[in-house]
Amino acid sequence: MNITMFGDVAALFAALAKAQAEMGGAVKGDKNPFFKSKYANLTSVISAVAKPLADHGLSVIQMPGWDHGANQPTLTTMLCHEGGGCIQSTASAPFAKGKTGPQEYGSVTTYLRRYSLQAVLAVPTVDDDAEAAQMVVRKEEKAQKEEAKKEAVKKRRVNGSKKASTTDSTASVEVVELTLAESLTEEIARASRSDMTKLARRMVELKEKDALSVPELEIIRTAYAKRLDEIEANRARS
Repeated sequence: MNITMFGDVAALFAALAKAQAEMGGAVKGDKNPFFKSKYANLTSVISAVAKPLADHGLSVIQMPGWDHGANQPTLTTMLCHEGGGCIQSTASAPFAKGKTGPQEYGSVTTYLRRYSLQAVLAVPTVDDDAEAAQMVVRKEEKAQKEEAKKEAVKKRRVNGSKKASTTDSTASVEVVELTLAESLTEEIARASRSDMTKLARRMVELKEKDALSVPELEIIRTAYAKRLDEIEANRARS
């Protein structure tokens, strides 16, 4: 492996993640007469990534070279961040059989630039501009859903810590709102053997609906396993 990294790569990775979330696919605009198929040319790949990279302080440097041992062109691609972090990798490819010269060197270099750029940024190819735009929309929708999920978890935790007071004709009673996870954990603690199957189904349903965070699921699973052990121990004693 010829990949090297240096500088503040943590900041680079953070910026790259944000940039990739805004990238669409590279549109297949050129035809390959040998394989009778379409492919995305270098211009299309650059168009898909240039603005997201610049918006997040990232740049790409591609430098052609020559492997004297293998007697073939090379290309070194560097992905750099304004904070000083950088990732570097070198690729190579041979000339077509029987072909040499500046024109062939340019063709191989363009080929390496296109594939290296797509590889380092994980850029897919799409059939048209509409599909490229739809990819960006899907990424944005996914990010919005993730954010909404985080907010929902925060609200459940806040609600679980709030206390409300209610007064009836005889006394003042303090009521505590429980989170969904706390409520389910209490049910499990009181459950009988026959109740456990129903609770297991409910846990699966809540997980599929993403109604619980990962830490909450772990708490509930631990409580469930503990209650099963208690039930089995009581059964053994009787």
